[in-house]
Amino acid sequence: GIVPIVLTGNLHSRLAAGGRFSGNLPPMGAHLVERLGEENVRSFNVSHEGGTAWICTPDCGVTALGGSAIADGVGKLHADKPAAGHTGVYSVGTLTASVPAVGDHVEPTVSPVPPPTPIPDPLPRETAALDSDAVRKLQGSWQAYQGGVKAWTIEFDGFNYYAVLSDDDWYKGRVFVRPDESPAEIDFLIEDCVCGYKGESSDAIFAWEGETLKLGTPMPSTPRPTYFNEQKGEVVVLQRP
Repeated sequence: GIVPIVLTGNLHSRLAAGGRFSGNLPPMGAHLVERLGEENVRSFNVSHEGGTAWICTPDCGVTALGGSAIADGVGKLHADKPAAGHTGVYSVGTLTASVPAVGDHVEPTVSPVPPPTPIPDPLPRETAALDSDAVRKLQGSWQAYQGGVKAWTIEFDGFNYYAVLSDDDWYKGRVFVRPDESPAEIDFLIEDCVCGYKGESSDAIFAWEGETLKLGTPMPSTPRPTYFNEQKGEVVVLQRP
């Protein structure tokens, strides 16, 4: 029989809801599973060994990327390593940026890869002493839920955090907390990640609901939300595992 092969973004290819940016909305892969049966659908996330990509964050250009944790050469298929809602991963080696088409033809010129964004020193906005209630309550491990579905995990150690979405999608850096603002503010400075956001910050809002922490987390370097916006999928709930 015919076996269709579809190339799409890794949020669309997830086989279940619960992605970092899609919450409880079923992605394309979940619709295929519903129609064709789980035994008839396979979906592989891409792993790579770093390189460059054309990314808009929000400025567009060639961006250096870190490698994936389980990348191991070109054309390696790992069906036994489920990752981020997929059946497994497919390793593609080193990435090379593909620049946009210009006019009626493709211009092959590529801008030099920019140097890594310097990590700024702690700013006056940094939170008060570590023993303040605002920071002390954050310490330790949390399970993040989006749309009621497990999405990722995060651990706070002092002013440092480490968030893991999957083996090949993680973020680490420093956290700044301002509990007296309205709404209360929390910033996640990204010092390292498997992404193009190094040196940028996700400027969020938060609210305690008993022992549960509700976050309004936008994309890095986008405006801080002024309220918890369910429609845009920005609301994340943190609970102790």
